[in-house]
Amino acid sequence: MAENRPNRGRRERAEKPKEQSDLVEKVVFINRCAKVVKGGRRFSFSALIVTGDKAGRVGCGFGKANEVSEAIRKAGESAKKAMVKVAVSANTIPHEAYGEFGGGKFCSNQQALELVSLPAAECVP
Repeated sequence: MAENRPNRGRRERAEKPKEQSDLVEKVVFINRCAKVVKGGRRFSFSALIVTGDKAGRVGCGFGKANEVSEAIRKAGESAKKAMVKVAVSANTIPHEAYGEFGGGKFCSNQQALELVSLPAAECVP
């Protein structure tokens, strides 16, 4: 009559592989948002996480949830999906970087490494 199939023809679910243990996660910011409802205030949280393997791969993720732990978990998953390769030389990036967003500005350059080898009199700006 019917074949003896334990999953009735559905695909077998493969177990998810274990997470990579060489990744380091850092919480950059956690934001709390309050929504006023009839019974009081309802809070939700958002988290910004940066993930990297300290060997040139880095990712940034953003997660939102009603609990802090869930927001951090979602942001971590998002960061792992958004990993990109970054050129690294002697524990720093080998080029200048400049960025602006809103009122914030970011500038990174190699000048700090060059100043180490200069005499003290030449280091005055």
